[in-house]
Amino acid sequence: MEEILKALKDDNNNINIVGVHGMGGVGKTTMVKQVAEKVMTEGLFHRVVMASVSQIVNLKKIQISIADGLELFLKKKSDEDKRRELFGKE
Repeated sequence: MEEILKALKDDNNNINIVGVHGMGGVGKTTMVKQVAEKVMTEGLFHRVVMASVSQIVNLKKIQISIADGLELFLKKKSDEDKRRELFGKE
């Protein structure tokens, strides 16, 4: 957790996306929620969006989670067009 916070606070790098992976049940989601709370309360980010990715990747579910977190309504149909919408490159 401290390494993630350190990386996010480092002005010399441009990290604004974090991925955490590992075995199930070890506390990844709990840790990420704690990191999200800390960066929000410290004013480091004004919004934090989380999406869970399982072994069987469901791209539509991930895109919907991200869109919901960003309060976006995805208008496009294809996965690639949705990706562009999420990145603001529509």
